[in-house]
Amino acid sequence: MDKILGMHGRDVTLGVEKRPTATYMSRGQSRLSMIREKLLSEEEIRILDRKEGIKVSLIEPCLKVSHGWQLKKWNYLSKKFSYVLTERWNAVAHPYKRNELIQDVRI
Repeated sequence: MDKILGMHGRDVTLGVEKRPTATYMSRGQSRLSMIREKLLSEEEIRILDRKEGIKVSLIEPCLKVSHGWQLKKWNYLSKKFSYVLTERWNAVAHPYKRNELIQDVRI
């Protein structure tokens, strides 16, 4: 939380805690579904509903800030959906040492 406040963040809320599965740790996937809708503003939800991405920054587990992420809404045939960070997940998941990410260990 100190990192976020130091960046002049506000309304700090835990986005998600999850255990990375083999799929998330796979180099071929390069994405992480993780955002809960209640953390998004109405305008952000409208943008994502139009199938547009939103540029976001991510504070990695090692507290490095990485910029240029895309947040997108992925719709499934079952009418369910996920909010997904795309394009740069491999930079966080690999190398393992920087963020100490291990399959099935909560982040």
